Amino acid sequence: MMNNITSTLLLSALATLPMSALATNTDFGAQGAKQTANPTLEQMMEYAIQDEYHAKEEYRLIMQTYGAIRPFTNIIRAEQKHIERLTSLYQQRGVATPDDTAKEHVVVPDSLKNAFSTGVSAEIDNIAMYQSFLNSELLKKPENSDIKGVFTALMNASKNHLSAFERHANRY
Repeated sequence: MMNNITSTLLLSALATLPMSALATNTDFGAQGAKQTANPTLEQMMEYAIQDEYHAKEEYRLIMQTYGAIRPFTNIIRAEQKHIERLTSLYQQRGVATPDDTAKEHVVVPDSLKNAFSTGVSAEIDNIAMYQSFLNSELLKKPENSDIKGVFTALMNASKNHLSAFERHANRY
């Protein structure tokens, strides 16, 4: 099983390399979070909602290009719910929700096989982002327990999404 996961990770990294090179801005979503050593709470929330916007737009464009196929049809609905949960955090804190600019950052994969690999890679990055946020001292403070709870739930959902994409990627 470990070899299967390692193979999938390597495949997804190689398959999405050209798309990463075409991205217009790496300071967005999970990619931006990777570059920020000690993000503030505000940065965490912004990277989180950006990454959920990105996933939703990426999966929308994949379905537009290759058809309404599973697991994209299911996961895109989940991404919308993730956005709603994060938007609720912004509202509770009286802070404006960042605009959705994901269209500027998404490149459609050149094949359905690469679309599944893109899904795998996106969920791996999303999980890593939330895990790094959850390791932050900022989220250990009681006053941030609401954010910690949402980030934990979204990370766990991404683990389920990852499993779905891996199953489909292994069929190709």
